[in-house]
Amino acid sequence: MDKIRPDTPKKQHYVPQFLLKNFSYGKKHKIFAFDKSRAISFGTSVRDSASENGFYNLNLDGEKHTLEHRLSKLESICGSVIKKICRDESLEVLTNDDHIVLCVFVTNLLLRVKKQRVFFDQLNKGMAEWLQNMGLRPEEVQNFEVLEKDDIDKQHIEFTHEHVFEMAKLFHDKPIALLKAPNGSNLIIGDNPVAMYNHWPQELRGDKGISVPGVEIQVPISNKLCLSFICPLLFSDLEEKLDFLAKRTAQNLPVDNIDTSYAEILISSIREGKAMELSSENVKFTNSLQISDSLNYIYSDKKDFRLAEEMLKNNPDLADGKVMWMGI
Repeated sequence: MDKIRPDTPKKQHYVPQFLLKNFSYGKKHKIFAFDKSRAISFGTSVRDSASENGFYNLNLDGEKHTLEHRLSKLESICGSVIKKICRDESLEVLTNDDHIVLCVFVTNLLLRVKKQRVFFDQLNKGMAEWLQNMGLRPEEVQNFEVLEKDDIDKQHIEFTHEHVFEMAKLFHDKPIALLKAPNGSNLIIGDNPVAMYNHWPQELRGDKGISVPGVEIQVPISNKLCLSFICPLLFSDLEEKLDFLAKRTAQNLPVDNIDTSYAEILISSIREGKAMELSSENVKFTNSLQISDSLNYIYSDKKDFRLAEEMLKNNPDLADGKVMWMGI
């Protein structure tokens, strides 16, 4: 990490500004936000969104350091790759180096957000409470420490700094689809943009994680385009089932009446490398992941948060501030 300098930005974004700008409107990059905790929407700017003063600053051996400058350098590299994808609406244009950069970018985005820091805090407090309920004094338990805010901040910053490249390898072998919203529909982005959904959920097992079987990891990169990283096992399963159904249809054999449209979109995009158009229902699904996985805020270039309002009405727990680990 670098020492804090006179040019170190005071306001530091946990969702990069270059990404938020793809969901803004006008030359001044205005954006609409929805606050889940208060169920209200308001207009703001990209500069004032998904940020906190000194979010990546910390004290190391009595000196002030920051991760902000290294994140800025990474954003500069990653921004050009995202711009290329948005310009051509294709993944075919990516080189091998671009692919690596893309995986690092998504991993960094997964780790750097405020939701992960809140998880560190809630996990520490939860363990302390559990120890107390067991009749123990947390501060006296070996290998456990009740952490203060500065300790939580440091733990999160150092974890992000140390593990991003290691965890990026877990994304590298995943097939990637590029999804496109149709005319009349827009994608939104949350303050925790790397959203996960498991197509093979199992009881008594966490179903959200980079390496969990059946997981689909979505990252919207503009109000029209979204990346989707697919579990290799899920991809193979979908390919096999779609090929099986196609053969039966070609032979005029009966097939089950099931909706395979979304699977076909994923497979086609992965095979061809091009952006495939979603249905309006698919867009609703993608936007719902941003709403459910966000910590508190959702952003859009349109002041239309009816889906968020509906989801909060049906599931008030989405606004309670409790988080779930989304890691390995």
